[in-house]
Amino acid sequence: MSELLLSLLREHDLSPRSLYSVVGALQDDFCSAIVAFLRGAALCISVRHSFSPQVVHVLNDLLYEGFVNDTVSLDGGMTDRGVYLSRLLLKAAQEFGSEPLLYLGLGAMRAIGLSASPSISHQVTMTLVKAERRKLDWALKVSKGKVLNLLQKEDGDV
Repeated sequence: MSELLLSLLREHDLSPRSLYSVVGALQDDFCSAIVAFLRGAALCISVRHSFSPQVVHVLNDLLYEGFVNDTVSLDGGMTDRGVYLSRLLLKAAQEFGSEPLLYLGLGAMRAIGLSASPSISHQVTMTLVKAERRKLDWALKVSKGKVLNLLQKEDGDV
């Protein structure tokens, strides 16, 4: 099963919509550990893991210092790192449908004085749609189809 999941992830990483592709497009010589960190952060945040609050400290170090350790670092000045980091957060939020990552990305944009472009607005919309769809999917799974059965009965009454 793990081999199947890894092969699907590798295939996804090759697509132009993946976080990995976006990171490569934003910076030629990028730190691939950032992709793994953002994906891990999205998962921790989505399940409300106890490590979630630490994400902000790591992002803060990346923004202000440019590095966390030898494997996770960003090049450039603080403004360049802020632009890069906010774009990465927004893309990770879109990939996962994560509202907390979306708000972190928008907060990073605001912190460095960036305004939202139409493409950012589109990204925000797509992230919120994906997050809402995930909530609805889980609600349907938890209800074991009771909602769907009610809707089918209502349609049949017409």
